[in-house]
Amino acid sequence: PSRKLSNSNYGLRLSTLSNGWDISGFAYSSMDISPTFYRDAVSSPGTFIYEARHDRIHQYGGTLAKDFGSVVLKGEAVYTRGRKFNVLRLSDADGVVPQNTLDWALGLDFTLPADTRLNVQVFERDYFSHDPDLISDKRESGYSLLINHKLTDRLEAQAMWIASLNRTDWLFRPRVTWNFEKNWRLAVGADVFKGQQLGLFGRYDGNDRVYSEVRYSF
Repeated sequence: PSRKLSNSNYGLRLSTLSNGWDISGFAYSSMDISPTFYRDAVSSPGTFIYEARHDRIHQYGGTLAKDFGSVVLKGEAVYTRGRKFNVLRLSDADGVVPQNTLDWALGLDFTLPADTRLNVQVFERDYFSHDPDLISDKRESGYSLLINHKLTDRLEAQAMWIASLNRTDWLFRPRVTWNFEKNWRLAVGADVFKGQQLGLFGRYDGNDRVYSEVRYSF
């Protein structure tokens, strides 16, 4: 009898270290961790229902890293096929179209004085055979900044900023962590979103939040 493997994940990864360069390559097939929302029309005119589905995707890519003293260079690129994206075209039967993409990111980690670390990163997603009714542009670019500083042996603060270069769309995420006892940690932070309604972060513009968490590690 045949065996159904549609929900299985499998892949291959190879890595090497040469002259200080840490390089790896991989091929991976899995169910997409991010759902695609398929659209179905219902009996009422102008009314739609959406169903979240996790499609199988195939990914191929690689990473690299190199230490230059107090600065570390990191890069990654991933080609993905099998993923589908929503379109604004109402005449489309299910509201999604297949799009192969290339995602890449390049970043620098800086070790600064006074127990401070700074990360600067640029990233981009390129759509092959870009459908004009996609919410995203053919090339979506952005950048991120993260700074982390140890205030004391038990207290540290960090702030992250992620923004699009295509439109006004950003996320600001400050956070303070206190290791108040051995194996215990208290964190307090916030997520502030801003941007256009269909932007990656702007869609959550009305859902800014402040949060706290207590964690015990053993």
